[in-house]
Amino acid sequence: MPIVNPTSPKKDNIGWGDYRGNPQRTGYTGADGPVYGETAWKFPVGLRWESKPIIVGNDVYLASPGMRNILWKVDLETGAVKNIFTHVPKMKGDQLYSTPAMGSTPIILKDHILMREMGSRGNKGISKHVVFINRKTGQVDRRIDAGHVDYRAGYAPLVANEKYVVYPYTVHDIEERPPLCSPFTRIIAKDTKTGSRLWDFNIGPHFSEPYLEGDVVYVANQKGDVYCLDIPGKFGPASAQRINWEFKADGAVNRKVEVDDRHVYFGSNNGTVYCLDKKTGKLVWQFNMENPEPNAFRQFTTLCRKVENCISVRQPKNYCVWTSNQERWTLSIILQIG
Repeated sequence: MPIVNPTSPKKDNIGWGDYRGNPQRTGYTGADGPVYGETAWKFPVGLRWESKPIIVGNDVYLASPGMRNILWKVDLETGAVKNIFTHVPKMKGDQLYSTPAMGSTPIILKDHILMREMGSRGNKGISKHVVFINRKTGQVDRRIDAGHVDYRAGYAPLVANEKYVVYPYTVHDIEERPPLCSPFTRIIAKDTKTGSRLWDFNIGPHFSEPYLEGDVVYVANQKGDVYCLDIPGKFGPASAQRINWEFKADGAVNRKVEVDDRHVYFGSNNGTVYCLDKKTGKLVWQFNMENPEPNAFRQFTTLCRKVENCISVRQPKNYCVWTSNQERWTLSIILQIG
């Protein structure tokens, strides 16, 4: 495909309203498409990894599950390594399992980078903290207890801002007799500055990461319950007063919701994409996919908003759903990938 001069006019306003682009199913419209479409750079992350890269200015932060390297900072344009954040491995004899690995997406705050550990040895071991890495020195300034996440889980979710640290919690003590291990069931909120626990709320088994915005957190569970929880307020651990609103989806919601100025978006395992009013939790619209995959653990990816007034979501069968806001939110295009 020839490279298009970025300064030349592009024919990118040609619609794609039908399967393969037009009634003739030619798969061609005359639109220029992406300007380059080439891989800029690649960087190895190791293992099966759910931690997401975080972009700040011209820097990309990548979590590392290594015994010594815990975080990489690479150049956005080239992928060249700018800095490697490390810690000292803690070994017991010839055993490396006691050393914590970083298992979360990095959280970039003003003075610190926050990451959550995972590892082995259960809650009697040392792999059970949120670490605060100094952005200037690269050293770990302090840790707060977040409960152990066994390394076999592959990911230790964490969200935070300057006021709050929020994370899912359950008991992972696989070396106990009998072993104790279950999906995440509770959401815990702590004060970022002091590390003190603010509350602990049981939402049931869930694989959806929490989404933190200001003083509220959005999270969903395997039963299809989507919650908006208020972080301030001294309510009891089982008090429904903490729930700002809740919504019942038609299937498990096993991916993180997406939020914008007005709406909350997510997909359920029954093949439905939802848009809710952010303030009230009321349904704005929904779209039902045809023939959802019945065996999918996660029917959809997290919805992605990369184009103004558009969202997209990927399904295991390689479909993307695009919705656009012209006069109102409607489903406009379904594209088959590949």
